[in-house]
Amino acid sequence: MSVSRQCANEKCSRLSRALCNCCDNYLCLDHLKDHSDRLNEQLTPISDEFDQVTEELNRISLEETSFIKNLDKWCLQAHQCVDYFYQQKRKEFEIFLEEEKQKQENELNKIRQQFKQIINQQEATKENIQLINDTLRSIEQKINFIRNPDFVIIPLVIKDNLCVLTSKGDGDKNLLPLSLPYQSLLRQGISWFSIATNQEYILICQASKLCLLNRQMKIDKEIRWSYDQIYDMFFSTTLHRFIILTLEDIFNLDEKTMTLEKYSFPNKNTIKGKWFCGTSHCENLFLSTKDSGSSIYEYKMFPFIQFSKEWKSPVSCKKDEYIYDLRSNNSYLAIVILNNKKNETRLEVRSPTTFEQQWIFPITLASSPYRSRCCPLLQNQWLVIDAMNSSLLHIDANGTLIKQDKYNPSPRHIAQLDKHFIAISTTKTFDLHQLL
Repeated sequence: MSVSRQCANEKCSRLSRALCNCCDNYLCLDHLKDHSDRLNEQLTPISDEFDQVTEELNRISLEETSFIKNLDKWCLQAHQCVDYFYQQKRKEFEIFLEEEKQKQENELNKIRQQFKQIINQQEATKENIQLINDTLRSIEQKINFIRNPDFVIIPLVIKDNLCVLTSKGDGDKNLLPLSLPYQSLLRQGISWFSIATNQEYILICQASKLCLLNRQMKIDKEIRWSYDQIYDMFFSTTLHRFIILTLEDIFNLDEKTMTLEKYSFPNKNTIKGKWFCGTSHCENLFLSTKDSGSSIYEYKMFPFIQFSKEWKSPVSCKKDEYIYDLRSNNSYLAIVILNNKKNETRLEVRSPTTFEQQWIFPITLASSPYRSRCCPLLQNQWLVIDAMNSSLLHIDANGTLIKQDKYNPSPRHIAQLDKHFIAISTTKTFDLHQLL
């Protein structure tokens, strides 16, 4: 037998006639209808909002999107770079052409004078006629070379990864803990901790060889390394080369030909300290030194390497601090700084053009004999090595820690191939992780 209940409305004295399923209250018929009417009234503004959202969606045009605006800007800048490079090379060849023409004109005048002298003196011999003919043939060959010189023009390759459209979720997901290594390679002989990656290879140095590893961690190519210890390496998309730093010298490695070239920097004599770390950003090269109050030297890489400016202490770091790592993404420059007095290591993210600080993250409240390193991720996020605590730190675009996780063997260097793979150099192995 059911028990009658009073209407849930405090001002109503009538008995309830029904249970409202949406609010779980017993209501009389009048208040049940009133409750239903109020709920239905809420549908009208929602319907209007549907219309507004639909109208807003329909108003979106291709040209007004930030992606197309930035793509158009990139296209304009790329055309300007190509045009500038073309004009430079054209000018260089114009100078070469004038110099070579002048040389051959001088040679031609010289042999013409000898020819006139022979005619005037009527002293023609078989030998001097042969000499004049041979000289003329030689000049003709040089003229032909000037008209059709030997040259190499490397086709301009624009890879897909220069412009990547990512979903919002790609950068938001937590990367830690990493899955077990997809592939690993044990260290052999003398090997350095630094590694570098492009879209195809992982560059390592071990057993006195520079080795390019594929995604199965097998050696695809290698070349003898007979120079000093490597302190840093990274890939420049502008130069299409791996850049390798020792204390004294800087090299580039062509992955296709496996040729190694030593750079000659225009202001080398004015640089204080030894090379320690570096990175590339667009057409700029940033290099830092291994000394207290480290400077950061900025170079233009295009169309040839030329000194731009020196970022000195206290802009680069304080006079009693050391720069342990430099890395960049499409937007910012990341600097890992060690302060022995405060016994701390921190990550600073700055503008690559003004060095204005965006944010600071304290990596560890302890100094370490091992270098903390960092790696850029999608959506302006970072993966950082805390060498002191053998940990990885995933940091968001605002400098907030997303998660920290232990990593064994202890990590020493980190680099991302693409959004699917990350390579880590440890005390015992070279590991490749697939990002899930």
